[in-house]
Amino acid sequence: MSATTFPRPRTALAPSPLKRRRAARVGFASTFTVNALLILGSAYMVLPVLWLFFASTKSTADLYGTAAYAFGHPAFLTTSSRS
Repeated sequence: MSATTFPRPRTALAPSPLKRRRAARVGFASTFTVNALLILGSAYMVLPVLWLFFASTKSTADLYGTAAYAFGHPAFLTTSSRS
């Protein structure tokens, strides 16, 4: 019993240098776009957590009376007189 093998036809050729240069230019634009979208997405997810941190340092009056991303006036920093 013997099996006959057939050679595979070559389907993929190496891209020409001109095509490689075109792909590099297109690759930069898509890389920049992907990175910009990742930065925007991470800011979209981090800013609410940051706001929550700042809001946790504020009293109710400070929450409505100060800027959103500013620290409140913590009670332990105020001087109190003991009698």
